[in-house]
Amino acid sequence: MTQNSPVIIDNETGNILNDEELANQAASDVFETEENSQKTGNLISTFVDSYTRHKNTLPLDIWLEQEFSNYDVWGNETKRHETALAVIKTIQENNAAKADLYAHLDKGKSKESWLAKKIEQGANAAGVVEIGKYATGIDKALAEATDEMRDMILNNGQDFVVSSARQLHGFIAEADLANQFNINATTTGSTLKAEVPSVSTLNSPDILIKDAAGNVIESIQANFTKPNETGLKALIKNIETHDYGDSTIIVNKEHVEALREKFPNLKIASKYEHDGVSMTMDDYEKHKAAQQKAQL
Repeated sequence: MTQNSPVIIDNETGNILNDEELANQAASDVFETEENSQKTGNLISTFVDSYTRHKNTLPLDIWLEQEFSNYDVWGNETKRHETALAVIKTIQENNAAKADLYAHLDKGKSKESWLAKKIEQGANAAGVVEIGKYATGIDKALAEATDEMRDMILNNGQDFVVSSARQLHGFIAEADLANQFNINATTTGSTLKAEVPSVSTLNSPDILIKDAAGNVIESIQANFTKPNETGLKALIKNIETHDYGDSTIIVNKEHVEALREKFPNLKIASKYEHDGVSMTMDDYEKHKAAQQKAQL
């Protein structure tokens, strides 16, 4: 073990483990018993010996299937065949990656730059056409989320004085929901966007979900109260005295079931999702604490 190597400490004894002890512990964790270790070693030797004898006479997939057929592990031939192909593909991909890394290093380049290239290739394969643009989009979404929350706390951005509104925790909850949705949309490549209207009137939505063209596809009403009986009564009174129409009403998870029973014709939930992009009402205590901290 070199001077700058990290040390591994035995949780039971508190002693630093040397290389041999580390190897023994790793073997114990994997195999559990000496018998299992011996059986695994014998199995590997059997496969290596068989491959050496058949590598020039049998195609790899046929050889591996024949070896697998000696063990009663797979329920049918189809599963055994699929497993053999998966093993071969994994080994081939690992060998190709190793060869590509060595070729990269032979050109005087670093392991880090090779890894960065592979990450970008993986991102492209996953549907992210430009990883730079993808990262920039996430950064922008986070910055906008910060601005949204700041403006909500500072009197909707009209000045630099913290809002003294008693319901500030509710405004914070609205901003948090919209921010959740927008960050999720960005990270999944969606063009959907949640907006908190700057002007609020009776029965007006707290959040609008819009598509890339700016068309409203959902109106959200966020009602945020204490997760107790008093809070539930306040929510019931609020819904009875407002006309939310087809809006989705997002409330504390503790009140969803009772409100759905009380208002079966309304869309009530603690989570809203559209095309894989979602937002969830957070805990009351969290947003109340944020209000108290801001209004100190």
